[in-house]
Amino acid sequence: MIFKVEAFRDNTMILGELELKDYLDYLRKECGKSSNTEMAYKKDIYKFLIYEDNLGIIKIGSIKKKHVMNFLRKRALDGITPRSISRTSSSLKGFFKYLFSKKTILVNPCDAITSIKFKKKLPGFISQEKMGKLNEIEEENYLFVRNKFILELLYATGLRATEFVSLDVSDIDFKQAFLKVRHGKGNKQRMVPIGKFAMQALEDYLPFRKIIREKFGYAGDSEPLVINRRGKRLTTRGLGLIIKSLLMKAGLSDDLSTHSIRHSFATHLLERGADLKVIQELLGHSSLSTTQNYTHVTATYLKEVYKKSHPLGSKGELISYPPKRKKSKD
Repeated sequence: MIFKVEAFRDNTMILGELELKDYLDYLRKECGKSSNTEMAYKKDIYKFLIYEDNLGIIKIGSIKKKHVMNFLRKRALDGITPRSISRTSSSLKGFFKYLFSKKTILVNPCDAITSIKFKKKLPGFISQEKMGKLNEIEEENYLFVRNKFILELLYATGLRATEFVSLDVSDIDFKQAFLKVRHGKGNKQRMVPIGKFAMQALEDYLPFRKIIREKFGYAGDSEPLVINRRGKRLTTRGLGLIIKSLLMKAGLSDDLSTHSIRHSFATHLLERGADLKVIQELLGHSSLSTTQNYTHVTATYLKEVYKKSHPLGSKGELISYPPKRKKSKD
């Protein structure tokens, strides 16, 4: 049986519920975690607390290492992926570390639990050629202008889905062709340039956006930037459905998603010579190692760099380095 978050009993406080509320407040207010991260932690820890509550554990301080390990094993038997189990393990470690630091518990049950190792799957991306075909899609509906704008801006900026749908009109600097990301991961802000094709798509989209907003009683020039067919802010789910539809029309893989465009943005920048540190800044990553996971260096690209950069060169001849100076005749 897989325990669900909704499983706890009405009007009955479960084991550790107050401690979890306190921990989530800490994550939000002091650590600046995003609402998505907070929700993921909440779900993971709730499932564990419900599991222990059902076993008859009545005090948070009574939980031991064996209880945590048994829960993680149960998750594996339920068919949960290693990646999800690893995330659950990390969530529980953070929770109990916090309780231990607050002296709510005397012993941390996660102290001796090592992180679960799993093979990382490289995220999908779209080649430059296929990205060009995706941008050439024509749609026979009045939302085409908006969808074209969504695709152009996502690819031009590499924004996360949550960052993209959180954009307001006021976040666009039309003179400098920049946009401000105010709702980045960890509440970090950054400035991202907008290419000329995306700026043109934006200019084509704004009159359409104003008409739709006014039709449904909203002020035409007010927030938000990206809207649904009823003039309200587009949700991440709505964005995902639009991108999936466009990918399908372009005949691309079912495994690709909105996030694949972000990975493609990073990979194509690297293939065209951009510095990894610059890509890190544009993506809003705090760690360079995270950025490296976003860049897919193709075999063809590696060969080209090798030919241009290695002393053996493209002809297999050893090139003297540094080059020898010719002797002067004087």
